[in-house]
Amino acid sequence: MENLEDLERRVRDGDAEAMVELAVALIDAGDFDLSRVEELLGRARAAGNADALVTLGEIAKYERSDLTAARAFWQEAADMGNAAAMSSLGMLELDEGSQEGAIAWFERAAALGGISSTLLLASAEGQRGNRERAGSLLLSIQDDSPERSEEHTS
Repeated sequence: MENLEDLERRVRDGDAEAMVELAVALIDAGDFDLSRVEELLGRARAAGNADALVTLGEIAKYERSDLTAARAFWQEAADMGNAAAMSSLGMLELDEGSQEGAIAWFERAAALGGISSTLLLASAEGQRGNRERAGSLLLSIQDDSPERSEEHTS
């Protein structure tokens, strides 16, 4: 991880990825200025950074308890093809009792290749009683894992 001075320099140069990285670093540090974090993420969002939208969604949900805003941020990021946003939308669907809606989002996210999205999809399918599909999804993760590939090449 870069130090904060390097991130600040990249932010001054207009680097949207650095804006998100700095915002997340400030959040992770614990004692942070929410308006500064939101300003950084807003600038990154304006530059088209989907990860900024995901983090803005998390802030809306967990800091502001605003599920409507969280959904809007995550939907915007999902429209940009962001798997984390799709998974977050799926979790909102689960929270609202819509297993089918959740599975639809998890499927879209898993199609992008994310292991965590595939795990969420496998879990939802298992809870729905579709254990065969859940098992198949879990095996697909195992088949794609680098550790498994290394086992077969040695």
